[in-house]
Amino acid sequence: MVELYASRFREVPQGQEYLTSRGLGSREIVEAFKVGLCDGSLRSTLPESGPLSEALRQLGVLNAQGKEHFLGCLVVPLEHPDHGVVGLYGRRIEGDGSERHMLLPGELRGVLNWQALQSSPRVVLVEGPLDALSMWVAGVKEVTCLCGTGQLPRDLKALLTRYAVRKWSSVSMARRRLRRRPRGWRSGPGRWRRRP
Repeated sequence: MVELYASRFREVPQGQEYLTSRGLGSREIVEAFKVGLCDGSLRSTLPESGPLSEALRQLGVLNAQGKEHFLGCLVVPLEHPDHGVVGLYGRRIEGDGSERHMLLPGELRGVLNWQALQSSPRVVLVEGPLDALSMWVAGVKEVTCLCGTGQLPRDLKALLTRYAVRKWSSVSMARRRLRRRPRGWRSGPGRWRRRP
C-alpha cells in the first residue's frame, strides 16, 4: 500500500505540485520520507470483500463504506524500528473543507524519521510531518514530530527513552505557535525538559 501511494505520487502531478508550492518538492525528501499520494487507486486494486479488504478496514485504511480514508491526501508512513510501517499521516491537498490533517483511527503508532533518534546527538521535535520536512530542507536532518497531537505519542516517547541514554546532548522543540506544552514536559530556560 505504501509502495502504491509512492508510485501514485510519482505518476500524478497534484501531490508534486502541492509539495513544490510549500518549498518541499525535492526528490531527496520524497524518497527519504516515502511520500505518497492517495488518489483512490488502492480501492480499484482490491476485491470488494475478503480478508485483505477486511484487514484494511480494521486498520482504518478503508472506512466502513470501503472508501479510502486518506483519499485526496499526501501520505507519509510512520515507522517503528522493530515493526516497520505501523501508521500513516495524511495531509489533504484539495481545499474541500474536509479535515486537513489525518491519521489512522485509534492510537497514533510510529514515528517520522525515527532513524534521527538513533543516530544523532541531538533531535528537534516539531508539530507535524510537513514541519519536519521543512526543517529537513533547511538542513536540520535530525528532526521528528508530534504528528499534531500536542503530546508525546507512545512510540515516540519509547524511542526517545531507548536512544536518549546512549547519546543525546539535547532535545529541542520548534513550533510555529506554542499553545500548550506537550504532556509530560515542563518548561526550562528557553527549552522544554523532560520531567525526571
